[in-house]
Amino acid sequence: MINGSRRLADHVNRIQSSLAVSTVVYKKYLPIFRRVFASPNSSKQSVPLNAAQIFEFVWIIFVTFKKQFAGVGDDLMNCFHLLLCVVDLIYSDIRDANLSALFNQEFVQELERRNESVLENLCSTFEGVSLDAKHFRAHWFIPKLRLMIDQQIILANADLTCIVDNLEINRRNLNKFYEEAMVKKCEIDERMFITPNIDMVFNEACDMSAITMLRRSNLDSSWAVDAELLLRMSTQACLEKINGQRNQQTPLSAKSYVISGEQFCPITPIGAATHKAQKMLELLRVDYRHIDTDFDRLLTHCRDNPKLFINDRVRHFGERLENKVEEEKTSRGAQFDEGFTTMIKQRRENVEVLFHRFLQRVVLSDQEKNAHFDSAYIS
Repeated sequence: MINGSRRLADHVNRIQSSLAVSTVVYKKYLPIFRRVFASPNSSKQSVPLNAAQIFEFVWIIFVTFKKQFAGVGDDLMNCFHLLLCVVDLIYSDIRDANLSALFNQEFVQELERRNESVLENLCSTFEGVSLDAKHFRAHWFIPKLRLMIDQQIILANADLTCIVDNLEINRRNLNKFYEEAMVKKCEIDERMFITPNIDMVFNEACDMSAITMLRRSNLDSSWAVDAELLLRMSTQACLEKINGQRNQQTPLSAKSYVISGEQFCPITPIGAATHKAQKMLELLRVDYRHIDTDFDRLLTHCRDNPKLFINDRVRHFGERLENKVEEEKTSRGAQFDEGFTTMIKQRRENVEVLFHRFLQRVVLSDQEKNAHFDSAYIS
């Protein structure tokens, strides 16, 4: 990162800011979920859903929609209002499905007593802005939800009901949609916040260490989790230190809580080197030389498919690299640059993977910018 380009630095800062916002929202999500939904041990009725499924489903909807709104990902208030809108949506759908046993009955009684909607009650209790939240729901959240229903990403009725009736299908579709968006934008998988133990959600004592516990959770190895980065986050600093240069206002209240990556991820020489190594491992996690992608399909539409030429040139340069290393070992001794030469085969493979990765990104990016050009001109 120290010697990286400005574009790369900005991209990493955006990822860090987005992750910091999700950390704050997740800590808010825990008491919100306890307030609205019942503990799995409190209900004696048999229902087709459980608290763990709802907890996971709400968070998946949140992170999926968070990726769809430009400028929302690093704005704390908008993200918080998005979470409240999702909770309000799922609450209404569960109520319409006659699954009231899943609710915290004290919360239900309070809504009836105060004659409030779920969104209004949560805003007043958890320091949201009710007017902004309603504006966000009407002009951002609901239109995007209807669009995803039209695209059959979410299965639901026209009146936005029966979402939980198709929970497994919707969860699978949203996970697939989120993964594609995450890979395309090269961002961190924020589903890692989902706890495998729902009892921890209903234990208030675990709230303060909710993020720390991610380090000890049994996560799928395919999910790249930078636990050390999360542990360096300071939620209080995120709330207190607002980035004035990128100050963005919410539509009605003019409140803004935009967080900069430098505020929660201090850069030290050791930390920077470790961070670069971790990012490199993430890039090398997938062998981009042998996967069927949009890039391959684009090449097949070229006038002369350049794939064989590309592979030949990569092989040629790889051989030149190995020959150069052998020449230096012969002329300067076997100990010359031993840290690099001892694993030259592996390093050559890594270089080839990175080359194909960057080539795909550059070509696909240019193709999107110049969609009116015929792909035959690429060759």
